[in-house]
Amino acid sequence: MKRENQRFYKLLFISFLLVLTVITVVNLLIPDQTYSETENRMLAERPVLTAVGFLDGRYPKKYEKYTTDQFAFRPFWVEVKTTVDRLVGKNYSNGVYYGDQQYLLEDIAVPDPDSLANKISAMNEFAARYPQIRSAVMLVPDAANVLRDYLPPYAPVKDQDAFIGQVKDSLSPAVAFVDVKGALQRDSVNPMYYKTDHHWTTQGAYDAFRQLAPVLSLDPDAVAYDSYPVTNEFIGSLASKSGYYLNNGDTISVFLPKEPLDYVVTYVEEKQKTATFYEESKLEIKDKYEVFFGGNHPLVQIESTADPNRKLLLIKDSYANCFAPFLAPYFGEITMLDPRYYTGNIEELMQTGNYTDLLFLYNANTFFQDSSLETVLSPE
Repeated sequence: MKRENQRFYKLLFISFLLVLTVITVVNLLIPDQTYSETENRMLAERPVLTAVGFLDGRYPKKYEKYTTDQFAFRPFWVEVKTTVDRLVGKNYSNGVYYGDQQYLLEDIAVPDPDSLANKISAMNEFAARYPQIRSAVMLVPDAANVLRDYLPPYAPVKDQDAFIGQVKDSLSPAVAFVDVKGALQRDSVNPMYYKTDHHWTTQGAYDAFRQLAPVLSLDPDAVAYDSYPVTNEFIGSLASKSGYYLNNGDTISVFLPKEPLDYVVTYVEEKQKTATFYEESKLEIKDKYEVFFGGNHPLVQIESTADPNRKLLLIKDSYANCFAPFLAPYFGEITMLDPRYYTGNIEELMQTGNYTDLLFLYNANTFFQDSSLETVLSPE
């Protein structure tokens, strides 16, 4: 019996080593990926080993993130883990809660105090350098904030209202804050957020635009729209990130003005021009939200037959991609700048742009986590 036990444990140990060896070899053979189409995000790259980074603990953390992101067949293992978790009653996976009505709700990000202070200071200083420009900030709360009742019972989600309130209270009097939470809670018929993705819907963007309009002296009733669904098969980033594939897919709609507007969209770095806000071909890929402007770009120029005396600089994240079309009928020129990708000199842009209005438009989680804004706004 003892010899049989020894033989069993020896076989078990050899099997473990064999599996570990196979996984290691596979991970070495498969090239690192820079972007996950499944999760709609950039993947961690192999960190550079330095003595300082190793001693202060940054290198081990970065390497752990790297190995997690680059693990072979990661999407498959994420889905397996999530399925097992659901079977045992767990409703939280990789930063995403599985809520009522099959809503997937991303956890609320906690901002770093120093980074947040620097970001707010950069916005205030930027607005102060251009006092002739009307400036506003719109931070769009996440679904886990607005749809808090949909969260699982006792979910330890932080109070995002407090973080957003901190931004509002810290802005200079020259920068208007646009509160859109109430608008996103009003409509019980049309969804304000996608169930499988972290973005708001086009309906949510439109309702928020109506809150912004008086701040920028725009008449929200001057333009009427028809809504058209373009797909009902959108499975977004939260489904991919969490592994929860329990929904039939979200519907993406576009709002087209009843009175057509003539405009040209220029993707500056790509040196491409088009006469539409929408890239229909993106409806054939996984991230169908890219139907709006074909996704994110460093710098996009919109020129239209609207008021030539109104020019807007829109500093934004991807939440603005379905929002910008609602601004186009009011501004002869709109410049969309995404600090996460923009590497140019914003001061040179300001000298040639002759902007009359400035809008910072961000999803709150992105705003609190991203550090590129203060860098781009720096005058140096």
